[in-house]
Amino acid sequence: MKYFLSLHILVACFGNVVFAQDISWGPVYETQKNAYLKHIISFDGGFYIVKSINTKRQQGIYIEKYIGESLTRQAQAFFPNPAMSNGKAQYERVLYRNGSLIWYINSFDRVNRKHELFSITINADLTKTGAPQLIDGYSMASSRSLPGFSIHESQRRKFTLIVRKYPYDKFSNEKYYLMMYDSTMKELWKKEIELPYANNLLDITDKLIDQTGNVHLLATLAPEKQKGDLFNRSVAANKYLLVSFYPAENKLKEFEINLDGKFITAVTAGMNPANNIAIGGFYSNSNSYTLAGTFYLTMSPETKSVITLNQKPFDKQFLMEFMSERAANRGEELTDFYFDHFILNADGSAMLVAEEYYKQTHTYFDPYNQLYYDNNTYNYNSIIVIKVNKSGEIDWTRKISKRQVSTTGSNEYFSYSLAKGSNQLYIMFNDHSGNLKDASINSESVYGLTQNKFSVPVLVSIDSTGVGSKKKFFEQGKDRLIFLPSVSRKLGENTYMVARQRKNKIQFGTLKVN
Repeated sequence: MKYFLSLHILVACFGNVVFAQDISWGPVYETQKNAYLKHIISFDGGFYIVKSINTKRQQGIYIEKYIGESLTRQAQAFFPNPAMSNGKAQYERVLYRNGSLIWYINSFDRVNRKHELFSITINADLTKTGAPQLIDGYSMASSRSLPGFSIHESQRRKFTLIVRKYPYDKFSNEKYYLMMYDSTMKELWKKEIELPYANNLLDITDKLIDQTGNVHLLATLAPEKQKGDLFNRSVAANKYLLVSFYPAENKLKEFEINLDGKFITAVTAGMNPANNIAIGGFYSNSNSYTLAGTFYLTMSPETKSVITLNQKPFDKQFLMEFMSERAANRGEELTDFYFDHFILNADGSAMLVAEEYYKQTHTYFDPYNQLYYDNNTYNYNSIIVIKVNKSGEIDWTRKISKRQVSTTGSNEYFSYSLAKGSNQLYIMFNDHSGNLKDASINSESVYGLTQNKFSVPVLVSIDSTGVGSKKKFFEQGKDRLIFLPSVSRKLGENTYMVARQRKNKIQFGTLKVN
């Protein structure tokens, strides 16, 4: 299922047109049963695939190492969860540092009410592991209080931030414990910060680290419910804050993101190539989660002074690609679009990419069993791309027609993935084969993809002026392997990893942009 702030921040420029012959496929390998993809970690010359396994026989992680342009699997190994006294180890994350992997593990000791974070070093060839090293720990007020840790990287892996959130306490304000490390994992500083808001009202959605090691937290603040109030689910009730901690000054600063007379419906933040904080998203004219336009804000991370701030509504012609002229004239807004990608360009401009997603529930009565049943369908539909210039003005908007319908909830073959170059944005997804008869990216009517056997991989390219084209991405071959959008990743400046799979067979490929 998709959520508003499940986002990817891309900092780059966009490249040349990609053709099918630019893909080089590696060997076909068998996948592990009951293993679930957790992370893809790139390094100079290849990448690691990290999967978690949690069965009665095995609990731990499985790591595969792929190298070279041929994407040969050089090594693979299973690492069982380490034994913890009175506690159970759980996967947190794996990072790549100084030619080694660092595996972070949570441990919950419910007997002694302790919560701890450990790290284990794994060598590059996956043949040796070190002993678990305690990173941080604390006592819990109750055995049910499990706030947890989170781990974050800065651009180019210069800094690593570990954040521990304190357990919920209805009489206390929101508290976090921050731990910062350099590129060699040497500890730089630790700091407890307390924010002047009740413990259950603040939700931190993005954590940024600038090039000097300052920490910036993007947060949503819900209003405190007063006696007699009805529960309010409207977007109008929320405030959006950027809270920054400056370790050199030992200061905490706060900035409220406010659009006069507008209601923010989706927001995210990133560090742009100029090392300024960029904040972008969508707004509504009503207090509901609909989209009427975009806003774009840049500010200095040091002074919090605003460099640019602008908001622009969608024009009528763009809205009429989704609704009638009468509805657009009435001021109706886009519904069911979820903000996925925030792309920050070197010239100060940005792109916002969102996908239409919604769930339908059909209830029917079974007279034989005398019971009601629900059938759910999950719709992954059209994509919108909005280009804003460095002043925040909308340069252009584009709709990419797509219709994918799943009855199983999350579908790894549905939705889409992105690639980038100096002048082009590339969007890759599985489409119904009948839709390739029309080369335009925005068709009024498209066939819905409901079964993988009807799918073909499609590549949509959009240049810097918004001109787009669509074509078949690659030939599927005799094995009929299906494109996996969820597994695509950037490996290097001009190289991207793509994958295709069918049943227990998977194949990785390198996609080059010259």
